[in-house]
Amino acid sequence: MNIMSQTPFFSVIIPAYNAERYLKECIDSVLKQTFKNFELIVINDGSTDSTELICQNYKVLSTQFQYYSQENQGQLIARMEGLKIAIGKYVLWLDSDDYWDSKLLETIYKYILCYQSDLIIFRYNIVNENGNFKEINPCAHSLLYYYGSNKEFIKGFSGVIFCKCMKRVIAEAVDVKKIKDIKYGEDILHSLYVAKKCNKIISVPEALYYNRLNTFSVFQTPTLKQIYDSTSASDAICEFLKKENFAVDLLG
Repeated sequence: MNIMSQTPFFSVIIPAYNAERYLKECIDSVLKQTFKNFELIVINDGSTDSTELICQNYKVLSTQFQYYSQENQGQLIARMEGLKIAIGKYVLWLDSDDYWDSKLLETIYKYILCYQSDLIIFRYNIVNENGNFKEINPCAHSLLYYYGSNKEFIKGFSGVIFCKCMKRVIAEAVDVKKIKDIKYGEDILHSLYVAKKCNKIISVPEALYYNRLNTFSVFQTPTLKQIYDSTSASDAICEFLKKENFAVDLLG
């Protein structure tokens, strides 16, 4: 039976910009998932390398693979373009230089069946250039599940969007217009806007995502635009917390 003859349970969206170095490993880690009911959408965000050629090859190889190209508009806009195309019940975003454990979707699916949650947060591994990795828990809570109405959940809440799986209808309900021009720190705002829409959020103990660490970025001097974006993001985060009656010092 053709896998895509049924509506996909998951939509996996990869925004890609000049991603030729790791894109094949990234895509393969999705296509090799033990859970097969998914669609994979790659949005080429104006790449000037061989990203286009790599994606065109995968279009021939897999019926689950969809490819779209746009002028460079930044990662957040590329994610949202993928979301417009997605038809799965749940959606995940994967960075183009990262990769998944083969059982990521299978594991998340089992938790969804058990808890019927709106948002699933999972652990991830940071991988350095030598292949060594360190596990990161993006949520400080020890409870397996809790409700978003519990405002304590903001403590230790990670801003990275790649370690989250959410209902597509919730992702679509988030208005990102306020943060579309922020390129440095937009993930935490996006994550907070998503969490606001959720009634039930679960944090699971498995680390199934591998986030590749670019060691060179540690030594780069931030540009004026990055400093401006970072400041704008910080101001927007504080505004969000105050509006939602969170204590700003919860982030401390």
